[in-house]
Amino acid sequence: MTPHIPAGVWNAIDYERLAPQHMDAGRLAYVAGGCGWDRTVAANRAAFATWAIVPRLLRDVRGGHTRLTL
Repeated sequence: MTPHIPAGVWNAIDYERLAPQHMDAGRLAYVAGGCGWDRTVAANRAAFATWAIVPRLLRDVRGGHTRLTL
């Protein structure tokens, strides 16, 4: 089976919308939920909201690459 991105999926929210069609309810609740008052979920969403892709228009990209160091 060749992995592929389903039509209409552009970001993580699109995958979240499709998850109920591919996961049973118990596993989905575990992945989607947080503990307590969902503070972890809120903190994770707030942290990811601080990241952005910043386009750099009209830049010389001849020496560009897609390497990443984590």
